[in-house]
Amino acid sequence: MNNIVFKPVTLSKIKEILTKDRNAKEEKPTQAINLKTKYDAKVLVAEDNAINQKLILKILSDYGLKVTLANNGLEAFKQRRNHQDFDLIFMDIQMPVMDGVEATHEILDYEEDERVKHIPIIALTANALKGDRERFLKEGMDEYITKPIQATELLYILNKFIGNRVKIEENENESNVEQTAKTTEIAEPAKEAEEKIQNISTKVASIKQKPSVLVAKEFDLENKIISKVASNMGYDVDNTDNLEEACEKIKNKNYDIIVTESQWIEKISTKINKETDIITYNIVKELQERKG
Repeated sequence: MNNIVFKPVTLSKIKEILTKDRNAKEEKPTQAINLKTKYDAKVLVAEDNAINQKLILKILSDYGLKVTLANNGLEAFKQRRNHQDFDLIFMDIQMPVMDGVEATHEILDYEEDERVKHIPIIALTANALKGDRERFLKEGMDEYITKPIQATELLYILNKFIGNRVKIEENENESNVEQTAKTTEIAEPAKEAEEKIQNISTKVASIKQKPSVLVAKEFDLENKIISKVASNMGYDVDNTDNLEEACEKIKNKNYDIIVTESQWIEKISTKINKETDIITYNIVKELQERKG
């Protein structure tokens, strides 16, 4: 899915222009994806608030991550020093005993002194301000994410730092189909028909243009996350974090979809044509449903 001001970034949907395309609805079950992403990795979470601990534990566990909790920066440092098998550290900034920045300095000093592998440290904060990401990176942290954790932000972080630890679990139905295909000999006429269909599909796909998306979000990280997600879905993506530049881009190009801030809609909507969708909420879900 942000640097991101904590809003949280689940913005209220202001406008929905087009109803969902019937074909998109029909395709949704297959896009509801036969592959489920899990990460075979171990993470350390430094967070002093018990409620936040439970929420973060639930979110990370849903992605298959093994989570160790620390109640403050000092505990996090001790956990890091005593265990070498963490793949990632999520570090809250404001904690008692030792805050996140101090704990990060201690961990970095320990890693340098002992010449051990660096474990990426992700800053966690609920009171995000523009420029915080740069400040935390200067303190030695590797990336930045806001609380409450949003799925797009988290996936960006996980893919960036532990993308090599992904486990792909095939949907049981898909496995059964593949197994059947392996054990069943296809008749020659059926093969020929299938090859013709594939050739036609390939030609149609090559002719069909990618739907275009303009991602116009106020904060750089949010732009990057949403742009990458949209690109992976097969969209032709432009992005900007500047309202005036967004209006200029819209003036020069007809976009199928515009992902933007709710407070920018009034100005942007005067520049677009009637066929353009505007999305401000549930962005990943809406992009999936509009992908035909």
